[in-house]
Amino acid sequence: MRIGINCLPLLPGEMGDMETYLCCLIEGLTALGAEVLLFVDWRNEESFNSLEDKAKKVQIDEEHHLTRLTRAVHDSNLDLYFCPFPELDPRYVSVPTVVTIPDVQHEDYPELFTTQALAWRRENYAFTVKHADAILTLSHFSKQSIVRHYGVSPDRVHAVHLNAGKEHLSPCGPEVVRRVRDQYGLPERFVFYPATTWAHKNHIPLLKALKTIREEDGIPVSLVLTGAEDSAHAHVTQAIRDLGLSEAVQFLGYAKAEDMPALYRCAEALVSFSLYEGFGMPLLEAMHAGIP
Repeated sequence: MRIGINCLPLLPGEMGDMETYLCCLIEGLTALGAEVLLFVDWRNEESFNSLEDKAKKVQIDEEHHLTRLTRAVHDSNLDLYFCPFPELDPRYVSVPTVVTIPDVQHEDYPELFTTQALAWRRENYAFTVKHADAILTLSHFSKQSIVRHYGVSPDRVHAVHLNAGKEHLSPCGPEVVRRVRDQYGLPERFVFYPATTWAHKNHIPLLKALKTIREEDGIPVSLVLTGAEDSAHAHVTQAIRDLGLSEAVQFLGYAKAEDMPALYRCAEALVSFSLYEGFGMPLLEAMHAGIP
């Protein structure tokens, strides 16, 4: 089977677990014998260097990208066109289409989105759900949400559960844990929250809880954060200062995937404070690491 995958929306380091999802899925498809074409641009081409012997990259210029992508899809003799991010782009192609919609958070928490972002999501998600031949999602909860909000037949939505990335499936010895602890200058005891600073990740109530635990309960726990900086980042950093937690909170930014298993193992526990998850990959990663 010859599968074309639209990788253009991927912004390396900014897409959270969906970047892991895409790269692992490509490896899985090629392992099953599929011939895979990756439609990429200058921003993300290097993200797939490790897959060069497994998948072919097709460069799409940023200028007039929709026209160029449409032509590339039609000229590639595909059996299937896959959009791993929740938009069917281009909207009309002559082969069967599959789209991944991880969640429909904007329907349950519209207040967390700007007017423009909410309008874009509602229009594009509705079109995609109506016209894609099949929709993949990451949990039965997300499938039920898509069916409820968009009136799509349940037969067209497929919940496919995830595993952690391959770096979490390999042994992580004590020497690696020591290296990562020293490299990042981690506190002796801390809880861990890996989450891009999006509003729904709910960092500020977590920080308030941390202050209560430290001051009222007298437990000197520290908090380590990882993740890309996004829409709520300025509010998070301001809250850390306002709550007097600068010495208790360490923000590492976007950590390398190969360091994440050791970061989990350095922690006393994972804390998951998110308001909404289609799946919640950190829970699974923490299970692999053997931490609560």
